[in-house]
Amino acid sequence: MSYDFYVGQKVVCVDDNLHMDWESNRGCEPWPLMVTNGSAYVISEILLLTKNNGITIQGLRLRGVVRDCNCPLDARRFRPLETKSDPLEIFRQMCRDAESGQKRKLERTKVQP
Repeated sequence: MSYDFYVGQKVVCVDDNLHMDWESNRGCEPWPLMVTNGSAYVISEILLLTKNNGITIQGLRLRGVVRDCNCPLDARRFRPLETKSDPLEIFRQMCRDAESGQKRKLERTKVQP
């Protein structure tokens, strides 16, 4: 399965195991990964990497994760925590509500100091 990752997106690590078939043709030492299964990270850079065997993979660099070899991590190790949302969707919904004659009650939330 492929995901449309983007810079600034929050992701979660779903696989921190060593996969020699993923890492062996990358040209750098795969360990340590510097990520932990179940932990959340933010994407800082997305790269397409062509391995020595000719296969192209998507690699991710993550904020706060510095690896000795400076190799990006295989994107297959991560899943999105959030999806890209449409920043104008709230306004589009207001227009749809106005056209249909619906009124929405705005909920106020108090911020705790």
